[in-house]
Amino acid sequence: MPLYKARHGKDKDGSVIYGAPFAYEPKNPEGPAAENAAAKVEAGLWVEVEPAEKPLEKRTAGDLKAYATEHDIDLGDAKTKAEVLAAILAAETKQD
Repeated sequence: MPLYKARHGKDKDGSVIYGAPFAYEPKNPEGPAAENAAAKVEAGLWVEVEPAEKPLEKRTAGDLKAYATEHDIDLGDAKTKAEVLAAILAAETKQD
C-alpha cells in the first residue's frame, strides 16, 4: 500500500489533512527501506492510503478486460476499448 507524507493541519470538521507531495512503496517489504517506512508511519510522519480507484473511462483496454473478468461480465464480441467499456457499462446498468 502506498505511503504518503502527512501534512500538518485539519479540515473544517477536525479531521487530519493528508497531502501527497510524494508517494512511496518499498520494493522489498522485508528490507531496511520498508522498516524505515514503517517507523515513519508509526511516528505519524507518513500515512498509509488506499489508492483511489481509477474511473473506468480512464483505464486501458487490458485493465477493462481484467475488470470484466473479475466482475463476471460477458464482453461478447467487444474488441476495442470503446466496445469493452460499453459492454461493461451496459452490464452494470442491468445489475442496478
